[in-house]
Amino acid sequence: VLKQQGTATEHMLMQLWGFEKCEHARYIAEELHSMNIATWQLDSEGFVLRLHYLVLEFARKKGEKNSRVRKWHRDLLAAYMPGAEREPTLTSAAENTAELDLCTTVEESRSWWSLDGDSDGYMHSNLAWHLIKGGLTCELKALLTDMRWSYFRKKTGSLLALMSDYEALTKEMAEQPDHKIESSNDGREVQSYGVLAKTLRLCWSQI
Repeated sequence: VLKQQGTATEHMLMQLWGFEKCEHARYIAEELHSMNIATWQLDSEGFVLRLHYLVLEFARKKGEKNSRVRKWHRDLLAAYMPGAEREPTLTSAAENTAELDLCTTVEESRSWWSLDGDSDGYMHSNLAWHLIKGGLTCELKALLTDMRWSYFRKKTGSLLALMSDYEALTKEMAEQPDHKIESSNDGREVQSYGVLAKTLRLCWSQI
């Protein structure tokens, strides 16, 4: 579930592996480091782990082969937001469908702006990535059209982070085949999110 050349924080790994004590996560991090497949270092929030790119590539290909990548991302998201699991009841055929996108409305989207269990900021920094890779592009759309998320980004002084969220969404939408662009085949929906991002940038000081 890590980006290429990405790092994992101590708290993120505790959520991913289901540990309640940081010592358990640190033990595994030390073991991975001793096997020369990862590096780790301590920081103010615990430790930061970076896996070798070949390990990430192997895990990604293995997960894609078994159609598990999206589930891994959804499980991590659910670990951060307990009680809001969006895992649907799927047939094996549906689970293996690459086009699977678990759409939500604004009312159903999770309240990521109120997330308390993100002490190191990992999830808020990588939320768009995990939503997209988890097949939850529609939830990301709902989130970015909810002013509470924009206000959260404003409160944390993260205009660049908000623009990065929009960039990730529009890039994902633009890369999809035309038949997967929901509103039209000419890309007007992609353009609309670009316009919204520019509008928010212009009125940032007033949010």
